[in-house]
Amino acid sequence: MTEQAPYQTVLQNLLFQQRVAALGTVDEHAGPQVSMVPFALDRETGHLVIHVSTLSTHTANLRKQASAGLMVMQPEQAGTGVHALPRVSLQVEASFVDHDAALYGQTKEIYTNRFPDMAFMTDFTDFSLVRLVPRSVRLISGFGAARKIELSQWMGAVVPD
Repeated sequence: MTEQAPYQTVLQNLLFQQRVAALGTVDEHAGPQVSMVPFALDRETGHLVIHVSTLSTHTANLRKQASAGLMVMQPEQAGTGVHALPRVSLQVEASFVDHDAALYGQTKEIYTNRFPDMAFMTDFTDFSLVRLVPRSVRLISGFGAARKIELSQWMGAVVPD
């Protein structure tokens, strides 16, 4: 097993310890909108999984335009400078998983393993599981420590050996 690069540790800490992200979508009439979404990570594909309601604006926005932004960040802590907070920003492509698709069971399991209290809602027809496929990744691991993460590096950090 090879030693991890420092950026991998920061990325893993964000993705494995934080459970919510900011999702940015675009409403064709109202412009950009940001929502809080709980997320899970598919450790086989590197995709993120969210569970959305048809009542949510971001759901309608993603159905019209699959391209979105997602940010996961470390919460602010007393005595710590906010400019140095680790965070990862992703450009993603949203893919809705049909309830009758073969992939639905696996996607549901990934989400409910992280959020078991929401398992009962995953079969409601007015909710959808959405896979967010990373297209571009940018990691800020501290003040002045920003870097682009190549998709191969993303996969190396989130998919176990």
